[in-house]
Amino acid sequence: MNIITMKKTILSLLSTALLVLVATLFLDSSMSERQLEILQVVGIVYLITAILSFLTSEISKNYSQLDKLWSIVPLVYIWIITGMSDWEPHTLLLK
Repeated sequence: MNIITMKKTILSLLSTALLVLVATLFLDSSMSERQLEILQVVGIVYLITAILSFLTSEISKNYSQLDKLWSIVPLVYIWIITGMSDWEPHTLLLK
């Protein structure tokens, strides 16, 4: 990849991230208390997963530890969000 293509890609990614941020701040309504609580729990799960993956990879010198979690952790997020959203039990099972 040449330098001009790389610069265009970086500029495109940054402008997209900025556009999403601006759209979210000005066009979206604020989150409810329940949504903030769910976001906090998912954030804690994310931090624990990231720290444990980092420590495990440093100890074992195998730096692909997180790759093993890619198929598991999103399901954990879905179960947390669904469970804390007071959805029907059958909805939780379908997820």
